[in-house]
Amino acid sequence: MDFTLATYGELLEAFKSKGYSFVSYADMRPTESHIILRHDVDMDLDRAVQMAEFEAGKSVRSHYYVLLRTEMYNVFSNRAHASLRRLLELGHQVGLHFDASHYPQERALLEAAAENECDILGSLLGERVETITFHRPALPLQGLAGTFAKRLHGYDPRFFSDIGYCSDSEGRWRFGHPLEHEAIARGTALQLVTHPIWWCALPGEKVETKLQRLLLDVSQTMTREVALNCKPFKAYLKEQVVNL
Repeated sequence: MDFTLATYGELLEAFKSKGYSFVSYADMRPTESHIILRHDVDMDLDRAVQMAEFEAGKSVRSHYYVLLRTEMYNVFSNRAHASLRRLLELGHQVGLHFDASHYPQERALLEAAAENECDILGSLLGERVETITFHRPALPLQGLAGTFAKRLHGYDPRFFSDIGYCSDSEGRWRFGHPLEHEAIARGTALQLVTHPIWWCALPGEKVETKLQRLLLDVSQTMTREVALNCKPFKAYLKEQVVNL
């Protein structure tokens, strides 16, 4: 399958044709034709907004999970804040993508850290963060029953193993194509996990090329910001353009 927004749209329409509804974690019923659309924003908020706008154009609402502790983007920047607000304006839910590797691996300490991150993210969003997913979770966090930091989380067995689960990690369907999943054959619930970086792509584009384009975008953004904040560098860039 070619991972583009066009093929993602075809996938959404295929689910609709099978009678599936896109629901929240709180509203999911295991025996119903329900799909939880979950997007883990590991690398880039701009592509998350692009995917969110595409979904909204198809009257689809989903969940976007953002990292607070990452070198990839800064949720406190003006640009990122505008992206988060845009996700909410489009009708999507925004949750915490929690990276437990930054903290001592004790359940109580992890929950306290996650609750603190949820409060911080909630202050940026202007509303309470209701759900959590784990970033590259260690095995003890996979299948963790019940709430975590007083919130629903995507690896609770009722969302992870008691229903269908399909992910596009590494830019491929790790558990087979979602339309071929046994849960879909039965007409029961499925959690579909995607990453916007793989879908906001050109037809036939390889995983490596998608990442190279991201790095180019980041480089251009950083170049612009440095120029805006450093007059000598701005002058240097102008000289380079003239010399070219």
